[in-house]
Amino acid sequence: MALGGQRSQLLLRSLTSTWQAQTSLGGSINNALSLSIHLGETRLLVSNNDESIKVVAVPSLQRIASISLPTAVNYSKFMIFIIVF
Repeated sequence: MALGGQRSQLLLRSLTSTWQAQTSLGGSINNALSLSIHLGETRLLVSNNDESIKVVAVPSLQRIASISLPTAVNYSKFMIFIIVF
């Protein structure tokens, strides 16, 4: 489970164990969080009012990437496309 806050706070908690972690990513209000498995690893997308999408590794909470955009981001989601020829 992932929870975001008004000052870019981030709290992650396992629903199957006692593990939890928290941090602040810097920036503004976290508008949406999206957990996903990408290439076998858990990733968290954080859509933010500071005009960015941050990609965070779980459980380390290490920021993998930050995408800057010209406006606040209300939602983002990992999409995988498979093209067959």
